[in-house]
Amino acid sequence: MEKPSKKALSLPVLSVHEGEHLGQVKSIVIDPVSKVVAAFVITKKRWLKEEKIIPFYRVNQIGDHAIVIDKAGTVEKVANLPQISKLMKNPMPIINSRVVSTSGKLLGHVEEFWFDETGKITKYEIGGKLTEGLWKGKILLSGEDVVTIGKDVVMVADGAENRLISGDNHIQKTMSDLKTATGKIWGSTVETSQKLGHAIVSSINKLAEEERKEKQASEELPPEEPIVEKEEIYEEEIPEEELTNAEIPEKDLILLDDETPEQQEEPQENTSPPKET
Repeated sequence: MEKPSKKALSLPVLSVHEGEHLGQVKSIVIDPVSKVVAAFVITKKRWLKEEKIIPFYRVNQIGDHAIVIDKAGTVEKVANLPQISKLMKNPMPIINSRVVSTSGKLLGHVEEFWFDETGKITKYEIGGKLTEGLWKGKILLSGEDVVTIGKDVVMVADGAENRLISGDNHIQKTMSDLKTATGKIWGSTVETSQKLGHAIVSSINKLAEEERKEKQASEELPPEEPIVEKEEIYEEEIPEEELTNAEIPEKDLILLDDETPEQQEEPQENTSPPKET
């Protein structure tokens, strides 16, 4: 089963025979030629700064919570293992190393790596500008594409950028497949946007034409005069008795039959005696 390197760091080291806590993993020693994990460096007491080594082939199990070995004697001093000591003098950290193809293309940098039960490094997690904006999550490079693990740079085979794999949800999709799918999606998006743009322009032109026709029709018709409602005036009815008894002002008298004021003078009484018969 594959194990991530960062998961192994800080794990306690336990012995089966003694049931003893021998220390914690401080760092991982890499063999760049074989591309494998060569050993774990552990410290028993941090304040003593004492370092010891467990060769990878002496490890029984690497669990989620501890690394298990047979005996406490499995842990060795650095001086006792000259080959591993030599690797420690020229460490290959891998983490944060740049990843460059043999054709000179920068793929990014190593953020994590995994190893199997034999110590072989099986895959690398890559981060950087190449993967930003394309995929969210882990972008994995197969260990088979790695040509050289150097002090500063991890060299990979030409075309390795097209073989990067998405590590999320066990989706095995390469970068070349992603580029193809992205191209199709982009083309579809452009086509949809163009159709939508034509529809919007057509709608605007239609509304403008309708507005123009309405304005033209309103200019041809004469303006309508506002309708003003006339108030009906009702004369107050006066009772007949009041009309006969009412005093009519002199100025309101009406002259009848075109008579002159002289003709309308009251007749004088006849004061002469009646004639005898």
